[in-house]
Amino acid sequence: AGERGVADCGWAWGGRFVDFDNDGSLELFVTNGFVSASKKKSYWYTMSVLDAAGPTILEDSLNWPPIKEASIDGYQRSCLFIKGQDGRFTDIASETALADELLDGRGFVAIDFMNTGSPSLAIVNHKAETVFYMNEQKNKNSWLGFRFKGQRSNPEGWGTRVVVSMKEKKLMRELQPLNGYASQSEDRILIGLGAAPEILEIEVQWPSGIRQKLKPLALNQYHTIVEPEK
Repeated sequence: AGERGVADCGWAWGGRFVDFDNDGSLELFVTNGFVSASKKKSYWYTMSVLDAAGPTILEDSLNWPPIKEASIDGYQRSCLFIKGQDGRFTDIASETALADELLDGRGFVAIDFMNTGSPSLAIVNHKAETVFYMNEQKNKNSWLGFRFKGQRSNPEGWGTRVVVSMKEKKLMRELQPLNGYASQSEDRILIGLGAAPEILEIEVQWPSGIRQKLKPLALNQYHTIVEPEK
């Protein structure tokens, strides 16, 4: 994490890699913040006293004095990391609508609610409203979407991988809807392909071990893939 530039993201409840702009490179979104209360009272001094009493005291929250109006890692912005050409990530949350959102984030879901290939965000916050951020593409990047129906594998196809081989690169995405703290994202895979992709082959790798080669698929739409019986 330190080598890639994603180690410093505050409290960091949950994260997920999402291709928000469909360029084929995954961004990393992380919800943040613990307890935001008084900006003048911090609970960290109390925590340091508990820590000095021994690790077993601090480990059990029943030993903690009431937090009351104090803050612990409060008023933290969530992180939105993008990857540069050197492989390191940079947090650009301050350049987006997330800049003014300092709620105590917990779980979140990335969802293409309009089925247009634009994953948006719904963020659940502690003692605050749920916030929705709609994502709109401002490019001409293409994408492919997949939903799965397992026969020998589980019915939803969790754990299924899709490998898209293109002329200059190969992309693999795996259906893992669980992400972070108390969260579950869509039971679909969305793969950004970049501009004018030249697809050579698409292979579906099911949890059962079955490998399925697909015929050319129409871009910019979702396809339902049924697992072969054998």
